[in-house]
Amino acid sequence: MNSAFMKYYRITFIGFLFAILLGVAGCASVCPDTVAVLRNNDLSVHVYLPDAVNGYYRSTRFDWSGMVSQVEYKGHTFFEELKKPHNPLVHDHAPGLASEFGMNLPLGFNEAKPGETFIKIGVGQLIKTEKEEYSFGTPFRISKIFPWEIRQEKDSISFQQKVQEEGGWGYEYEKKITLKENSLVVTHRLKNTGTRIIETDFYCHNMILIDKKTFGPGYKIEFPFAVDAPQIDKMKSHGAVINGMEMTFNELKGTLWCQFKGPFSPELNNVKISASGASIEVNADWQPYKFNFYAEKNAVCPEPFLSISLKSGEEKSWNTIYLFSVNEEK
Repeated sequence: MNSAFMKYYRITFIGFLFAILLGVAGCASVCPDTVAVLRNNDLSVHVYLPDAVNGYYRSTRFDWSGMVSQVEYKGHTFFEELKKPHNPLVHDHAPGLASEFGMNLPLGFNEAKPGETFIKIGVGQLIKTEKEEYSFGTPFRISKIFPWEIRQEKDSISFQQKVQEEGGWGYEYEKKITLKENSLVVTHRLKNTGTRIIETDFYCHNMILIDKKTFGPGYKIEFPFAVDAPQIDKMKSHGAVINGMEMTFNELKGTLWCQFKGPFSPELNNVKISASGASIEVNADWQPYKFNFYAEKNAVCPEPFLSISLKSGEEKSWNTIYLFSVNEEK
């Protein structure tokens, strides 16, 4: 492979020690070495790289790899930061595409005693607190950051994490982001290389704004299914107008969270969000077991969840496609 288009980065535990010493300081703004930019004729995609010292995100909830912070397409922008002002050490201070494994229960959490470690895929070994139940918002201390190998080419970037830990846990995880003509393809692969069964789930937060326009009036959400009757009253109480499979807003009142329970098929794993003459469609080739929907003024977040069960030696791959379009009528 042409080395001109390839870069390798590795995060080390020493880097994490520096991160502790530096606290939230690091670069005064986003460091150039922690951002990759992919381009083709119409698309420009900004991707944050995992970095223990100066990385945009250094907390313990989301997978550190391949956070797409912004996409530009034909004069429009897509995605945004969920929380401002930004703090890289806070669990939900992430942008755009932020994925997570084990939102409700990471690997080995239940059996770990306070002070012992458990595994957060895409992050590393975290130290259990005195709390008996896991919460993604808990500011866990990191015992070990798992290293990444990153390869960048002209129109793609891939992240790979290989982990072999005591206690039988082991995995290979790869995320690849590829530009197409008017779309972004995110491919994931998870292989169980340990002796223990990996039971977890996966989702992407999908923090979307179009042209940085505050979410609310002017946006339209199109689902491939009718909104569940139990969720309609909740949505309406937050300002939503429901018309079959479409949702608009007279205004957004507070923060909206709801969960659609299906049943779903891969054909129903898609959603389209439109505003300001532009649209983004989120399409996937996998079957969600639930579909969460979250919205506040800084982002609208469709969140289908994938259930994963892998015996030793088994692996699973899945793809999500983000399709961008613009109404070019004068």
